[in-house]
Amino acid sequence: MSGNVYCLLICYLNFLSKETKENLTYYLDSGILASALLEIFEQDLSPEWFGEDFDYDSLYGSSRWLGKAMAEAFRSLLTERVSSAVGTKVRIAESEEESVASLERLGVVEADARKFAEELEKILLKREAERKKSPV
Repeated sequence: MSGNVYCLLICYLNFLSKETKENLTYYLDSGILASALLEIFEQDLSPEWFGEDFDYDSLYGSSRWLGKAMAEAFRSLLTERVSSAVGTKVRIAESEEESVASLERLGVVEADARKFAEELEKILLKREAERKKSPV
């Protein structure tokens, strides 16, 4: 996996609202982020190279691609684990300004990245609501 992939993923996630970023661990653990990325990649809202290797296991609701990208982001200090009495959470360590600089380096237009994040957030919130309604 190219370093550009995990860097762009973190940039996209960094443009989510503060409330949604606070729930990032839940979205990762529940598989909601993986299924939301699958849906958004089908809409072609990102550079072709970004999601070309994306995989999604519908039986388990997970993605090895996403796991690898997040592992690389941890190793590169773009994300961090924050521990508390209630458990460990994932937090984005990069500021929005740093994400904007990364986008420029990657050749991605900021407005396009913000649109991707906006669509991703809509899908995440929709999937979360559906999950809460589900009896299982």
